Amino acid sequence: CFGYNRLVADMRSIPIMQELGAPVCFDATHVVRLYGISSADPAGGEPRFVPHLVLGAVAAGCDALFIETHPRPMEAKCDAASQLNLKHFESLVRMAMNVRKAIGCPENVGEMEPV
Repeated sequence: CFGYNRLVADMRSIPIMQELGAPVCFDATHVVRLYGISSADPAGGEPRFVPHLVLGAVAAGCDALFIETHPRPMEAKCDAASQLNLKHFESLVRMAMNVRKAIGCPENVGEMEPV
């Protein structure tokens, strides 16, 4: 599941980086690239995990999202294997907005008391 040629997104990093005083943007599509395999090869990425990672990053309080999309991902000029199909983008943004609402304003996330 993880190891060589696979990136691991550690959501703990989001609030840690925010403590430096800068907004944090989560890159949801490059993290699903499988390095060592061409991005033109469908096996070169796992875009099915983009929604899970986006929602996790939003729940962790990220300030922005970077998501590469294309109407026909495998025809994209670069990073084809990791692109989110454009038809899924709107629903993913809606889900992310719902998660953001559920956790409160990003400015308040770090001040929440543990339950």
